[in-house]
Amino acid sequence: MGCSASGGIKGGNTTFQQSLDAGYVPKSSSLACNSLFSKYIFNLIKNETNELVDLSLHLSQSKDPLTDQLEKFLSIGLLSSEDGKNHRDPLNLIIVLDVSGSMSEHLGGGEVTKLHLAKDCVKNIYKKLNEDERLGLLIFNTKSEVILNLQTKKDIDENKFFERLDQLKAEGGTSIEVGYHPAVSLMKEQMAKDYVTKSSSIPQNQRIIFITDALITDPNESDALYNINFSASTKPDNIFTTFIGVGIDFNTDLVARLTKIRGSNYFAVHSNEEFVKTLEEDFNYIVTPICFEVYVKVESSRFEIERTYGSEFDFIGDEVLDSQKQMKKGGVIRLETLLAYEKCTGGIKGGVVLVKLKEKNEKNDEIQEDNKIFVTLEYEDLYGNKTCKKMEIEKKFVDQHDEYASTGVRKALCLSRYVTFMKNLIEEKKEQVKLDIRKEKFVTYFKEEIEILKDKQLEEEYDNLKKMNKMFDIQK
Repeated sequence: MGCSASGGIKGGNTTFQQSLDAGYVPKSSSLACNSLFSKYIFNLIKNETNELVDLSLHLSQSKDPLTDQLEKFLSIGLLSSEDGKNHRDPLNLIIVLDVSGSMSEHLGGGEVTKLHLAKDCVKNIYKKLNEDERLGLLIFNTKSEVILNLQTKKDIDENKFFERLDQLKAEGGTSIEVGYHPAVSLMKEQMAKDYVTKSSSIPQNQRIIFITDALITDPNESDALYNINFSASTKPDNIFTTFIGVGIDFNTDLVARLTKIRGSNYFAVHSNEEFVKTLEEDFNYIVTPICFEVYVKVESSRFEIERTYGSEFDFIGDEVLDSQKQMKKGGVIRLETLLAYEKCTGGIKGGVVLVKLKEKNEKNDEIQEDNKIFVTLEYEDLYGNKTCKKMEIEKKFVDQHDEYASTGVRKALCLSRYVTFMKNLIEEKKEQVKLDIRKEKFVTYFKEEIEILKDKQLEEEYDNLKKMNKMFDIQK
């Protein structure tokens, strides 16, 4: 199965798509390899494992469609034996629901309001819980109120709970911090009671789920959210938080900070369908971390890391210096939390990282002939046990032509080049996308890859490519 290599951020390239559909040039930060990869299935040859965490490692080479330079890549697929869809540890779950005035708006042009959809999802989550799992519900706008005290499902009067839920109205302003503090306090109170009881049947999986459409712009509130989340997630409490952004995308920098905290994740939903899928179909993924502090390191006497695509270190913003330092040390993946994706037929969904390699400057013939690459995987399981294992791969490239380990690697490379090309257009890097003939070459390349890979889903990106070309008056 595939694992989330995004550190817990999901939502695809939704704002990128919305901007294009509206005829606006998207922000460069709205398109990233890790979120784009999460939409696709990749056949990496080794697609399954019996280990908690494992890697699928392959070397490939391919000519850049714009420069014709031959490039070498190491593909890394994150695998796990855990099936997040069919398994989760028993839950203590507190849902914190935004009932501010803006939740009365309709989501994605639908007929029902954000709050109505949120209520339905709360009901469906309740139905998914086992009898011994616990559920609590808080609502907030500029103040908070406990609607349902944290208690086992078997002790909840369903009719009264649903009736109270249906009575909720959207009104007032919004302060997420107001809802966060009491949720953490309620969880800690329950955990203190459980510690005294010490029963083996007590849920050990603590999760807070925020459902809100609040666009956080106040730096003070951003810092407060980070501090509350960080404190709650630390050992021994291990209270993890999920943020569901309804109809909006949180501040990019804040999302990056929050999802680096143990067990945290963030999801953006912009339509009725996305909302239902995220909080109902993908529920077990959201609340089931596989492990923490995942770190993958690459070492080679011949190659060094030029950049990564789809990993924590694939940055061009404020964190680029940290990324470059990590890559110089060999770091290619660093995740605070690893989450499971669904099992798929014919490959893994998401969970792919491409590492672009370049030969070192040393002229030593022995080094040039050394084709061995060592990859080290480190992680900590849910119980604090640390694992470290080292793998070795070797491949000698003889001919100067494209050579892909699998169709999945080829697809990941095609998508990473698509992201790079689009970002270059948005950022107007004229030295890279200077001539119309080169732009036309990329469109031709992408269309040819779709035909070779036979993945109709790639047509979505091809349509976006044409829309962007039109915006920039690119000859097709």
